[in-house]
Amino acid sequence: RKSFCNQQCIMMLRCAIVITLVVTCLSNPCHHQPDESSRPRCEEPPGLPLPMTVGQNGGEFPTLFTCESDHGPVLYPDNSKVFPTSCQGFPTLDLLVFTGPQDWRCLPYLLSSTMLFMPCYRNFHVVTPVVDLPFLKLLLPTNMRGLQIHTFTPSEEFCSHNPPNRFFGIWKDAGQLVNLWADNYTAGVDYILQLDSDTVWNYPVTQPQVLFASKDSPHLFHWDDVEAPWSQAGAKLFGGKPSVQFMAKFPVFSTPKLLQDMRKRLTTAFNRTLEGIFNQGLPLSQFDMIGRAFVQ
Repeated sequence: RKSFCNQQCIMMLRCAIVITLVVTCLSNPCHHQPDESSRPRCEEPPGLPLPMTVGQNGGEFPTLFTCESDHGPVLYPDNSKVFPTSCQGFPTLDLLVFTGPQDWRCLPYLLSSTMLFMPCYRNFHVVTPVVDLPFLKLLLPTNMRGLQIHTFTPSEEFCSHNPPNRFFGIWKDAGQLVNLWADNYTAGVDYILQLDSDTVWNYPVTQPQVLFASKDSPHLFHWDDVEAPWSQAGAKLFGGKPSVQFMAKFPVFSTPKLLQDMRKRLTTAFNRTLEGIFNQGLPLSQFDMIGRAFVQ
């Protein structure tokens, strides 16, 4: 069961979920040598334009993160006690993001806002290409509860074909593979909340009703009347109207069983392995397909 939220519902819950920042990803996960141009920097958050208070006693708004230097590392304060919660009523859930050092402008906001505003998760999984891990470490907290770092090595099949007219970049298509195999990293969970590195929790999520209509019924966030280049293919594969768009809002909910069924449907439909599908550069969106599959 699921609670199917349209655009109006999203806007009502938007402040409690995420805002999306814009970032361009340039890394190539098939490179065998680290790319020096991907070396991250650290920019501290700008000052808040209005006085902000938290809690019943008010006070300064918590610091999201600071920089030891312009080249990092990023330093994250422990804000875990700012919004205490029992997490009663939440199902077991993990968070997962595919990212790399080129996301240095936005990733610290995702990590620090999770530490501040999203206490009711089991593990936070960061998946990155193995060649990027040395640079990415400068962006990662050392004091984040449940943080698990996984490296991703694209298969030879995926890297051997890079058509010049591919719809997304090779980075994006590698990320699609990781998200469709998210159950490889999250054994034992009820739900996987999949995120982009350019998303930010901007309000405390301390009540399960923000994300779930009931324990077995998550809110599925989407836009109406927005047809994207990948909508027709997604609708043909997993149903729903092309004008319903699931890629615009986060988190995207999945379950291990859902992802297993999706992989079977995709490989059957294309008569290829998953790597063989996503090395073609087709206009497919894993997040839109996950939302459509969840609705069915």
